[in-house]
Amino acid sequence: MTAKPGSEEATSLGHMPGDRWAFDSVVTTVFSDMLRRSIPEYDGMRDAVFSLGSKFVRPDTHIVDLGCSRGDALAPFVARFGARNNYAGVEVSKPMLAAARERFADHIEQGLVSIDDLDLRSDYPKVEASLTLCILSLQFIPIDHRQRILHETYTNTCKEVPS
Repeated sequence: MTAKPGSEEATSLGHMPGDRWAFDSVVTTVFSDMLRRSIPEYDGMRDAVFSLGSKFVRPDTHIVDLGCSRGDALAPFVARFGARNNYAGVEVSKPMLAAARERFADHIEQGLVSIDDLDLRSDYPKVEASLTLCILSLQFIPIDHRQRILHETYTNTCKEVPS
């Protein structure tokens, strides 16, 4: 059986990276499986992020995902909170951007979701967020940019205390 690229059925078994790791179209196709097979308790981690993160979501604010890849972390928030919020995914890999935009095409058309080609080393999304996700992404950003990114995350977070 041939799996649709980016589907949960696509397997990373047999995937061999080239000379240099890249978030290219091949990796994008098998990314979810690659994470599940290489990160212990991956699904539990995703569930915990959603459960904890949901407590901070406030209506009429953004939920931001820095380094959204295919949108796996953002998707459960879109499903649960729908039109109560807006959603901003940020990614630099062209194949990942395309996969996330395809995944959220209907929500993008409705104006609920944006998937932006944005390099966090030089820019940051211009939205006020009640929740910002940065799952497994910060480690791929050069260390000298991380403090500024975390500061901008804090600065762009609405300061309303969860009830």
